[in-house]
Amino acid sequence: MPIYAQQPVGDSLSQELSKDNTLLLKQANAYTQKAKDFFETGEFPAALENDKKALAIYFSLKEEVASGNIYVHIGNIHFEINDYDNSLKNYLEALQLFEKNKSKELLNSTKKTIGDLYLRLEQCDQAFKHLFKVKEDYTNNQQKYKEELPSLYQSIGIAYGRCSSLDSALLYFQEALDLNDNTNNGVFSGGLLNNIGAIYSKKDENEKALEYYNRSLTLFQQEGLKTGIGVSISNIAYIYKKQKKYDKAIHLYLKALKLFEEEKSLIYLKDNYLNVSEVYEKKNNLSEALKYNNLYLDLNDSISNSDILARMGELQMQFEIKKKDQELLLLEQEKLIVEQENKLSEIRLYLLIGGIVLIILISALMYRNLRISLKNTNLKRQVLKQEKEQLTLDLDFKNNELEGFALRIVEKNNLLEQLKNELKEINSDQPENAIKLKELSTSINSNLYIEKDRKEFELQLDKTHQSFFLKLDKEFHDLTKNERRLCSLLVLELSSKDIATILNISPDGVKKGRYRLRKKLNIGTKINISEYLKSL
Repeated sequence: MPIYAQQPVGDSLSQELSKDNTLLLKQANAYTQKAKDFFETGEFPAALENDKKALAIYFSLKEEVASGNIYVHIGNIHFEINDYDNSLKNYLEALQLFEKNKSKELLNSTKKTIGDLYLRLEQCDQAFKHLFKVKEDYTNNQQKYKEELPSLYQSIGIAYGRCSSLDSALLYFQEALDLNDNTNNGVFSGGLLNNIGAIYSKKDENEKALEYYNRSLTLFQQEGLKTGIGVSISNIAYIYKKQKKYDKAIHLYLKALKLFEEEKSLIYLKDNYLNVSEVYEKKNNLSEALKYNNLYLDLNDSISNSDILARMGELQMQFEIKKKDQELLLLEQEKLIVEQENKLSEIRLYLLIGGIVLIILISALMYRNLRISLKNTNLKRQVLKQEKEQLTLDLDFKNNELEGFALRIVEKNNLLEQLKNELKEINSDQPENAIKLKELSTSINSNLYIEKDRKEFELQLDKTHQSFFLKLDKEFHDLTKNERRLCSLLVLELSSKDIATILNISPDGVKKGRYRLRKKLNIGTKINISEYLKSL
């Protein structure tokens, strides 16, 4: 009977674990591929579901770079459905993982993607901030990033175009066109030509603009890209509109609208509703102009990005604060290590007293170096303390902004009351009053967002007064949501009339609220309630 060497138990367990990890990795890769396939066919919920399954496995295996790529893909899904705040949130998660693993190429591509996201929302400053960071790395190694540079230059050109730096935009677009060696990429080239045409249009060189728009249209038609075709047609219609060729413009705009509706391209659809409305108004067809203007207002309201931008700003701030917290934690750990080493050095110093002079000198030198290191650590902590004080100043500035915002709500409410009274005095049956009714309708439409303003004001109030609300809940845990809101408005020292307007209640309601609040806070009538709340 043959005798076999027994395999160590530890080696067997290690092999089993390795085999399990390999199987899990294959499973995660399969989910990732499924997510990409679903994304290509526009099945976003299914893509998101597979991404999350893959992400759970990658995290369990500590595959941080793979996890970062999944976050980028999830961000792309939210971008496609116009959910920009969740898109940014996932891009920032990916950014952290790539920074941690020093994945330079992925780091740059993600920063470029975030820059493009801010461009979509016409936030030029934030777009430039991210795009120029990427440009610095790309231009330092042009050969390595040769294929990425055209896309980056196009994004920078768009940013300059949005900021009305037309010559700079044209320069970067031309650079992108010259660097684009991939002549088979009709989609990219078509987009570039469209952007160049837009710059010439802004410069009122209409024939030049038409030349680039038509070249772009040809490329998009060859690729069969409906959204690109719609954009090119819409741009050509805009030139006709400028040339007062209104019938041609209307024909092309309606053709573009049909394509955007099929592709559910809401941003382009919204802008074209407004363009069609303006052309019909030029043709004195007021009923059609009003129809498309209302379509524009409805769609604009549904995808309004004011709330999105506020949440995106909050996410960006949370990301920066998180980085500062990590830096502070590292400094504390460094200080602890230095202090421990310092104590050890002192012990060694005492043990070596009376020894050889050379050993004493070396020990003293080590002690001196450690003190310098500790001093540098304290200096870094002072810098972080100053940054914290700056954040406090920023909070005061936010409070001032809240007061201004509150007063704008009050002014807007008064304006709507005035318009309401003017409408009552106009006889809508008389045709000559149609123009005045349209003007009043436009004015009302532009100011009808008072309820939305209140919600945005509440969002900013909650964000700015987070610590105040935490203290309130700790001291007075039985306060209702409305009472907490009244507390934050009293801290801003608004009048009872202004508070009533913001909360959409009567001044008597505010007085009753103050009375109930005093009882719950257990303060007498001689104490100034605003000053008392400020002291918290």
